[in-house]
Amino acid sequence: LESAMEMFQVELKMVEKKFGSDHIDMVHPLNNIALVLKDRGTYEEALECYTKALIINEKEYGRDSVEVATTLLNMGNAYLSQGEYDKA
Repeated sequence: LESAMEMFQVELKMVEKKFGSDHIDMVHPLNNIALVLKDRGTYEEALECYTKALIINEKEYGRDSVEVATTLLNMGNAYLSQGEYDKA
């Protein structure tokens, strides 16, 4: 997981430098980083990444899009993993 996290972080920095922090290309590395963080058990950090991805997706695709639904599903899984069933 560590080498994967390093690669995702490099990708995130490259995309942010080239396009800015609110560009749609930020979503993929943010989601990948969040998945690694969730697997590590660092749920709050994972949810921060998912939230950033959610904001970008909502801005780009609208609230009723598949992309937003996927991000919400990922967030729900993070809440389930930490036993916060009411938030999931």
